[in-house]
Amino acid sequence: ASLAGGGTLSLEMELLGRLTGNEKYGRAAKLAARALWMRRSPQGLLGKHICTRRGDWTESLSGIGSNSDSFYEYLIKHHILFPEDADFWFQLVAAYAGVHLESRMGEWYGDVDMARGVASGGGYRRVFEALMAFYPGLQVLLGEVIPA
Repeated sequence: ASLAGGGTLSLEMELLGRLTGNEKYGRAAKLAARALWMRRSPQGLLGKHICTRRGDWTESLSGIGSNSDSFYEYLIKHHILFPEDADFWFQLVAAYAGVHLESRMGEWYGDVDMARGVASGGGYRRVFEALMAFYPGLQVLLGEVIPA
């Protein structure tokens, strides 16, 4: 499963659970997002694909574009709508720091190996995708206007 696919259902399923009175939907989706977060690298980076049976990363490339974009986007949206789930805020802040420190290349961000990152001596892959366009908006919501 992709990072984006596994981490973006928390918002919808939490809302569905609250509307139906059945908390199992939100609980399961939040558990999936938290399980992904628990598997981040020491640099605070997450891969793009994970094996849902074994829990290991099958693609260790990390970035803000395809297969990962909405994971980051939904962390902040979840926090805005459901601030009582405080760990989503902490995940967002830590993930943002990891991306900023380990995959920033000049004014933008590249894909890096999640275990090494740029600051840890790894290289990066220059890639610019339309799916990365959300990131400046996320930065503005975080108050990071200058890098946006």
